[in-house]
Amino acid sequence: MGITLLTGANGFLATHILHQLLEAQRHVLAVVRSEQAEEQLEELFHKNPLLRICIVPDYTAPDAFRPVFVTLPGIVSVIHTPSFYQDSALSYATAEKHPAVRATTGLLKTIASVGKNVKNVVITSHSSAVIDYTRLVPGKKYTEEDWNAITWEEAQKGSLSSRYKASKKYMECAAYDFMEQYRPSFGLVVLCPATIFGPPVDEFESPDELNISNHFFWKTFCAAGKKGPLAKQIGFTCVDVRDLAKAHILAMHATAAPKTKRIIISAHQFTHQQVCNILRSKIPELAEQIPLGNPDDISLPAHAYDMGQQRATLLLGLPFRRLEDTVVDTATAMLGIE
Repeated sequence: MGITLLTGANGFLATHILHQLLEAQRHVLAVVRSEQAEEQLEELFHKNPLLRICIVPDYTAPDAFRPVFVTLPGIVSVIHTPSFYQDSALSYATAEKHPAVRATTGLLKTIASVGKNVKNVVITSHSSAVIDYTRLVPGKKYTEEDWNAITWEEAQKGSLSSRYKASKKYMECAAYDFMEQYRPSFGLVVLCPATIFGPPVDEFESPDELNISNHFFWKTFCAAGKKGPLAKQIGFTCVDVRDLAKAHILAMHATAAPKTKRIIISAHQFTHQQVCNILRSKIPELAEQIPLGNPDDISLPAHAYDMGQQRATLLLGLPFRRLEDTVVDTATAMLGIE
C-alpha cells in the first residue's frame, strides 16, 4: 500500500486526515516543524505503530524534504496542507517569495527529483483562490474555472486576510506552472474548500486554541449572547472538516484524466440565522449565548453566492454530512470553553 506523506500534520484539518488514514490502516509519515508538534501528535495518536513523525523545521529551505524521500523511498502519495496564514502578516515583494509558494514549489521539485514512487500529490488551497470576496457576483455559483482577480500588488497594500487569499491563489498558480513546465510522472489534485467547520480531533481549553474558522464559529454563534446582533455575513458556503479530510484521501486515488485537477469542496449554502436556529433547537443549554436574530427568516440574501459540487461528486464520489450535523458537532465540542 505504501506510505502517505502528510505535511503540516498537527493542523486542524491535517489531524483529521491523519486520523482517517490511520483508521484505514495506512502507513503515514507525518511532517511537523517542531518537537512540540511531534509530542502533540504522539500523545494524540497514542504512538500508533502505523505512524512515523518527522521534523522539518523550515518547509521553504532548499531541498527541505529531500532527506525524507531519500530515507523512505516507499512514499507513494503526498498530502500538503499547511496554510501559512501567519506568514501573510508580512509583505513580500513578489509572490515567489511568499513561504506558501516557496514551500509548495520546493516540495514538488523534490518529489519530481527523488520521489520516484509518488503517484499523486494533493494540495490544500482555499475558496479565496476561487472567489474575490471584495467583488462578489450576486447569486453566482462559482466553479473551478473561476479565479480571484486580486493581484499580488493589490494584496500587499491590503490586510493580512487579503495577503493570505492572494498567497493561496499564487501558490496554486505556481503548482500548475510547475506541472506544465516539468511534466512530472505524478498527478496533482488541488482542493479548494469552502469555510471549514467541525469538531477538532484534539481537546482544547480555550477559544484561542481554535483554528480561524472555528474561532469565528464560537465567537459568532456560541458567545455573542441572545441579544447580540448577528455578525455581518461574508461567506455563504461551508464544509465539514471530516468530509474535507475524506476528500483529501479520495483525491490520492483520483488518477483519471486530466493529470492536474482543481476541485471545489463545498457542502452547503447557509445563513447565520440558520445556524443559530439549529443550535437553539438542538443545544438548548446554549440558548442564552446564541443570537436570537429573526428566527422566522433563514432566507439567503440576494447577494449570496454558491460553490459548485459537480467535480467533487464526479471525480471523488464525495458524500457530505448534513449541515445540522456539522453545526451541532462543532458547537458540542465547544461547550464549556470561555
